[in-house]
Amino acid sequence: MFASGWAAKLTAIAAIGRPPPPAPMPTHRTPPRLLALSLLTCLVGLATATHAAEPTPSLTLSPAQVAALGLRSQAVDSAAGSGSRYPATVVLPAAQQRLVAAPLPALVTALPVSVGDSVRAGQVLAVLHSAQAGELQREQLSSASQASLARSSLARDEALYAEGLIPLARLEASRAQASQAQALADERRRTLATSGAPANGVITLTAPMAGVVLERPAVVGQRVDASTPLLRLGTLSPLWLELQVPAEAAAQLRRGDAVALTGQAASGRVIAIAAMVEPGSQNVLVRAELKQPPPQLRVGQLLQAQVQGQVSGSDALALPEAALLAEGAQRQVFVETAPGHYRLQPVTLVSASAGQALVRGLAPGHRVVVQGMAALKAALVATTPGTTQATTPAKPAASTAAKP
Repeated sequence: MFASGWAAKLTAIAAIGRPPPPAPMPTHRTPPRLLALSLLTCLVGLATATHAAEPTPSLTLSPAQVAALGLRSQAVDSAAGSGSRYPATVVLPAAQQRLVAAPLPALVTALPVSVGDSVRAGQVLAVLHSAQAGELQREQLSSASQASLARSSLARDEALYAEGLIPLARLEASRAQASQAQALADERRRTLATSGAPANGVITLTAPMAGVVLERPAVVGQRVDASTPLLRLGTLSPLWLELQVPAEAAAQLRRGDAVALTGQAASGRVIAIAAMVEPGSQNVLVRAELKQPPPQLRVGQLLQAQVQGQVSGSDALALPEAALLAEGAQRQVFVETAPGHYRLQPVTLVSASAGQALVRGLAPGHRVVVQGMAALKAALVATTPGTTQATTPAKPAASTAAKP
């Protein structure tokens, strides 16, 4: 079936290039001067027509030939109306996350929550047992006693200095000692309060906010050091989308542009556009906010996002990337100017992503061939002298951009 299909296409191409049968020659004689003048006029007209046709070679086909070559065309759309799709990642804003860590070296004795659980503020998340809790209690009591003694000594020295019995240097030393003792007592009291460790050494950690348990790296029976992460909580609304947009297309975006997720009932707005271009991919990070994300959306999920309102007011149009023909760095498309009439039109590629391309050089409503370009190119080469066969379908790219 495949061989017979291509055989039909080759037969159609051969029929396109076959000249019609010659008309019978007239029997009368033409004067030599008139014949030479007519021949010169024809040559000049042929040269002019060939020169005019070189920038935009064209071809006319019958309906049978169009069907044999399997050609299909569609109208190009405005880029502002159709938008462009880019790879996007669902991200949880850092301001909506909290990390719960061990305040002291301890043994994990209980973890009553798991990943994915919803928790309320103040709910118990972990229970630890620390042998250093009693030591902290003793240190706090000792520092409080030292601070009290330093205050008493300072009061006595102030009274003695007022009577002129001690020099000023001794009074200043007492003041410094009292200040240092109080600072140490305050620090140990804060450390004890942060650890939440009572005298028996049992530490109970509670949720600092309402949210969902995103990670729980700790396990029951594990010995952890101070500041070891135990759980990570997050609030899942709103969420961010981080899009990878080619630099050329990102220059046309603005804060507030609408963003929609392909295949998801969610939409948002652009809130930030990075000032730097990633050196390897030449993409720009564009961040959008989803104020009401659907429940099925997951943090870290890879999606396709469509940006609306892009290149508003410009002449860039959207069309399938498969419609582009590449000849070196140049891009071309076949435009159907009338039923059965096709013209090879050069265009400028602005960007390409996820099978969609933004180009300049076309007008809205132009019909572009999206299927059978190779066969149409072969037919054009067969009928147009000087047309190269090097033009091939452009290779799809995950993210490309070319300056206009």
